[in-house]
Amino acid sequence: QPADVRIDGKLYAKVGIKNFGNGSQYARPEKPNVRIKFNFFDETQKGPENMRNLRLKASGADRSFLREPLFYEMARAIGVAAPRTSFARLRINTQVYGFYQVIEQPDKRLFQHNFSNNQGLNFDSGSTCSGFNCELDDCDDVVEDFEIAHDLAEGQAPDFSAVIAAASAMAHSSDDDVVQAVGEVFDLDNLLGNYALEAMASDIDGVAAAGGNFEIYQDEETKRMHIIRHGADETFKVMYSLDKPWGPPNTWCQERHDDFYARANSHAGLRTLLDARMRALQCGPFAKAWYLPWLETRRQKLVEELSIP
Repeated sequence: QPADVRIDGKLYAKVGIKNFGNGSQYARPEKPNVRIKFNFFDETQKGPENMRNLRLKASGADRSFLREPLFYEMARAIGVAAPRTSFARLRINTQVYGFYQVIEQPDKRLFQHNFSNNQGLNFDSGSTCSGFNCELDDCDDVVEDFEIAHDLAEGQAPDFSAVIAAASAMAHSSDDDVVQAVGEVFDLDNLLGNYALEAMASDIDGVAAAGGNFEIYQDEETKRMHIIRHGADETFKVMYSLDKPWGPPNTWCQERHDDFYARANSHAGLRTLLDARMRALQCGPFAKAWYLPWLETRRQKLVEELSIP
């Protein structure tokens, strides 16, 4: 839908807006999640800091307004690309909807900032609880679980070959070749960093546990893919085994089994790399000296924002 949006007093005329979200909307149906696409009707228009997309999230699954921002901040602390966050108060016409989380949508600004390029392929995961698991020998079926997230030129056919190659390397490369094979299509620090963070944060709705809530950016220079999380609001709530981050307490993907994460736990070379990412988290953002000051600063900001009429 077209709408005029005002942010911090600045008007952005005729942007595209739409509702998004499943679980978070179910938890708070009276507060819609709103996605703003600044260049939907005018390709030249950009939002604050040249962003093309923003998400205004009601935080129905994260009443603290802290879990999702903390997850992304921890990701960045170990060099894993993640959206930035802030706060906002939402009013649509004359109706006040209240306090919201502002979340940066993965787009060309985020890609340029993190990878120094932004013309690579961009894919969005589906919500089928499959992730990179493939049932066929050629892994062609994995494309059913992904969508093209970047703009296609007129007449250009969608190209999922990079996703198929990644799934094939994860599933079918031999034990002797798996580190090199997966490392040729994925940035391994990013991939295993995401797995480690999800496991340690008990993320029941991420790549390992649910096979979704992430986008992929393929660096146009290295041709390696990077996972960029979104929807990380089901974190820091429950505990599960680090070697099996799927199934209950996740109630919506109980049959889920992340084949590659299981392989990373059993393969000596991959497990060494995964353990290194977990140690980086344990000695970095999961150390009290790191996260307690972050939480206190964020808490003070929340108190300040919530006290404003």
